[in-house]
Amino acid sequence: MLDQVRLDSLYQYALATAASADDFRQRDLGPIHLLKYAYLADLAFAERHDGQIFSGVEWRFHHFGPWSTEAFERIALSIEHVGAETRAFGSQYTDDAKRYRLDQTEAEHVARRLEHELPPEITYAVSRAVRQHGSDTADLLRHVYLTSPMLSAKPGEVLDFSGVAQVRAGTIEAEQESVIKLSGRARKQRTAILQEARAEIQRRLSTRPGQRIAPDPAPRYDDVFFEGTAQLDLAAGEPLTASRGDIQFDDSVWLSSQRRDPDVS
Repeated sequence: MLDQVRLDSLYQYALATAASADDFRQRDLGPIHLLKYAYLADLAFAERHDGQIFSGVEWRFHHFGPWSTEAFERIALSIEHVGAETRAFGSQYTDDAKRYRLDQTEAEHVARRLEHELPPEITYAVSRAVRQHGSDTADLLRHVYLTSPMLSAKPGEVLDFSGVAQVRAGTIEAEQESVIKLSGRARKQRTAILQEARAEIQRRLSTRPGQRIAPDPAPRYDDVFFEGTAQLDLAAGEPLTASRGDIQFDDSVWLSSQRRDPDVS
């Protein structure tokens, strides 16, 4: 069941965190951003609490991300409680035609208060996500779309967080095992290789343009060159032409293993 006090605190903390962004354009967040940051907070909490979420929101797969009408409708009232400035504008996302901003001084007070009230895993996850995505709607939507609960559901379904704790536990165990397997000698060798690589990069960066070695012989861009590239293009086949049409996928594609492959999604 949705906990309004907890949900309000997630929205307010995300907005307070955004107020300290170096880029002033990233200090304004819209309803879509706040909703997704609340979802990421629940995801971080579920990873450490056996799949139990913090806000009690019933998240569903909707369009390109997690959604809750009840949680969305709570945003304006939540933001109003901390005196955020609101401005409206046109947006390609119909649910995101507003932006909220907190005065930096007020944001510091809100952030300090909530850092004592919210679990540390939530404050860490939200502040990291806000720094990484800010008000970049497309980037944030892609990020939440590729999270485990979303990749395990079909459009319209309620998202299941029960598996995220197991995923995190497996990741931690694998990381610990890899550290244990790495012997002291191997760690020293790896450190030496990294130091050598850094030194080589610095050497190349410090090389002035006049000191760079010119290719010998110099490349020739003559008729032979252009004829050769034309033949290679011809060997590759006919160039692709633009076309339009409808592609239909079977509904089972939403639960296929390929959807959870990061190289495919």
